[in-house]
Amino acid sequence: MLTSEAFNALLKTLEEPPKHVVFVLATTDPQRVPVTIWSRCQRLDFRKISLVKIMEQLKAIAKSEKIEIEERALFMVGRSASGSMRDAISLLDQLISFAGNKIKIEDVVTVLGGAEEGVLFGFGDALAKGETKIVMELLEKNVEEGKSVLQITKDLIVHFRYLLFAKLGIQELIDLSTEQQKEILGQAESYSEANLKRIVRIFSRAQLDMKWQPQARIVLETALLEIMVEAKNEKGEEKADKADKVEEKRPVAIVAKKEEELSKPIETPMVASSGNGFMEKLTRNWEQVLEKVKGKTLFGYVSLHEGRPVGMNEKGRLMIEFKKGFSFHKQRLEDKLNKDAVEEAIAEITGQKVLIEGMVADRVDDSDPVSKVREGEGFSLEKVKEMFGGKIL
Repeated sequence: MLTSEAFNALLKTLEEPPKHVVFVLATTDPQRVPVTIWSRCQRLDFRKISLVKIMEQLKAIAKSEKIEIEERALFMVGRSASGSMRDAISLLDQLISFAGNKIKIEDVVTVLGGAEEGVLFGFGDALAKGETKIVMELLEKNVEEGKSVLQITKDLIVHFRYLLFAKLGIQELIDLSTEQQKEILGQAESYSEANLKRIVRIFSRAQLDMKWQPQARIVLETALLEIMVEAKNEKGEEKADKADKVEEKRPVAIVAKKEEELSKPIETPMVASSGNGFMEKLTRNWEQVLEKVKGKTLFGYVSLHEGRPVGMNEKGRLMIEFKKGFSFHKQRLEDKLNKDAVEEAIAEITGQKVLIEGMVADRVDDSDPVSKVREGEGFSLEKVKEMFGGKIL
């Protein structure tokens, strides 16, 4: 993009252009072009080419080059091009070099490094049923086959986006074959609209966090486990709601309590503040807080372990600070399940009730008391094995 000074220098030439010159200005950021420039130009907005037109062009090329390509493979090539004819033709050229004159769906999956449609539906079924073992085995199998974890994550986002469209009744936005659309509609019945939105958010956040985390597979595994944990909690809440409705229908006997029970004072925890020695007590007992949280939620413990308490903000909330690039742990800590567990643990250890809030700092001061207490401590291989109940191969 040109600077304002460069655009001003160009303006004079545009106002009085030579007769034999036609200026063509191309940009992906039109809003940054000064009004004095674009008001003197004819604007043409380029749009993505439709999937149908891309497939028609690829069929014509394959026919002229005497290449046999499966319909599903052709569809996958067109969809992966995201509206770019150049990218679609380039991918077709790679497939011809890789597979020769007969291109199958398996060849496209291998070249793209993503997951097959059957695998995506397998993930969808297993996540809906909360089958942790099957989900992890599917991921292990695809990683062993050399599939890209990042590409698998992108494919899962698209798959659950289609499930959400099906749930909302807008099938025209689903770029799949008629047969696959029927499968999508069937699988969408296993999810609620709110659950699908949450899953798309979790996978999108995982994709973003992979830019900062060297172990992309761990990020995806954690996202999959989080989806299943929250799905189980959601089912538990639904069962509880049903039980409550049943209880409401039953006759209830009202029993009067004894006067001494009614007059008994209710003990409530003291509200924490920066002036009552709360921070000093919390810092001194931080390791006990971590252990308490570990017993309540493993995900909350892993995220809290990467942060440290730094003080109370103006709203009276305890600030948990994370290093730069650790926003993944901050966001996970602020999930309701983890946040409630941490606040309960702090109240149990300090006897004072407090709300927590996460923050990401540009640089963490390692000289604070909590950092000194935890100096040299980290997630060793043995500790991770113990936490997840795994084994070292």
